[in-house]
Amino acid sequence: MQLSAFQRINMQKGQLETCAIRRQAVLSALQAVARERYVPDEFAATAYVDEEIPLGHGRYLMEPLVFARMLEMADIQPNEKVMDVGCGLGYSSAVLSHLAHHVVAVETRPELVSEARKRLNDYNNVEVVTAPLATGCPRQQPYDVILLEGAVHHVPRHLLSALTLSGRLVTVHNRTIRPGSQSGLGNIVMTTRRGEVYTETAGADVSVALLPGFEEREAFSFPGLKPIH
Repeated sequence: MQLSAFQRINMQKGQLETCAIRRQAVLSALQAVARERYVPDEFAATAYVDEEIPLGHGRYLMEPLVFARMLEMADIQPNEKVMDVGCGLGYSSAVLSHLAHHVVAVETRPELVSEARKRLNDYNNVEVVTAPLATGCPRQQPYDVILLEGAVHHVPRHLLSALTLSGRLVTVHNRTIRPGSQSGLGNIVMTTRRGEVYTETAGADVSVALLPGFEEREAFSFPGLKPIH
């Protein structure tokens, strides 16, 4: 058995299933993708450790457990279109390609876009686009699911409007910054759209690197927003 295949099995058994990741579709998608292909070479040996991995340019790859929890919450179906905001070197989009019909991977830095396209070249249902992260890719909306690959201070209302009338947006809502760190302490939140009503469902508390471009600029509320505790 190749080392990476063993590491993926160990990630599933030792890190994910023991932490109540149960959806077989999520576990299978994570097993299908060699995580070490989507990190800088110097981090390949530690690609499966439950820690964030620097991708360069101030960006990070989420630790496996946080990403798995977000996928469980999103409950992506095989016929759905997903926008992956902040795809980095492409790992999250590669996993999503095994869950969704089509994935629009959004990156803003040219270096990351170029590398993501190389690594995702074999995935026919993934399209990597260059755009500001907070803008996303409006030309392909609406999306059944939007994932924000990092902690954010707020979700712009135009991203929620980019959802289908029964769509979901999953991210980490930042509450505070860890001293001396680029990571935010917060919790996973899924916002579900039902027509013009948006409902928030809170998930696990996590620590995730901040996603640039989502700094809080104004306070606002969405019509019909109903938090669930």
